[in-house]
Amino acid sequence: MGGSDAAISPVEDVLGQLDWLTAELEAQKPFLSRIPDVQLMAQPMTDQPSLFGLYQAMLEREQAHVEQVGRPAENIRPPASMDALLVAIISLRHTLLAHLRAQPEASWAQEAPGQTEGTLLEWAYAITLDDGETLRAIAERLHESQLSMRGQQSDGL
Repeated sequence: MGGSDAAISPVEDVLGQLDWLTAELEAQKPFLSRIPDVQLMAQPMTDQPSLFGLYQAMLEREQAHVEQVGRPAENIRPPASMDALLVAIISLRHTLLAHLRAQPEASWAQEAPGQTEGTLLEWAYAITLDDGETLRAIAERLHESQLSMRGQQSDGL
């Protein structure tokens, strides 16, 4: 019938999506290291976070996720560099993934950590949606920055 009968487990699918964030952040490291600090810290408007701020918020969410599953989160001081910030997010995600991968299949249908509604699977899936939304906002900001820089370069400013 022209298709694969093997279905991917929803748990494995979500774990793969959660792991994808680490690969995405690793891929962003060299690109972000070429962006001047002033551009990383600049806020386009007073009510919008800087690029650094978007990643900082991701770090804070990741710390909360790790704590919600009962794992001690490293006491991470606010990173001073983008590279340190990315390393901290990736480290926490590895901690979260190690905990989730150790869960028996039956626990994925049980109540999510720190919540009264929803399952562990739904909670983990919501994290992937947050990751996607944050990375989309970062991509938009990076695109806007490139347009802004091109305009300055062509004007000789």
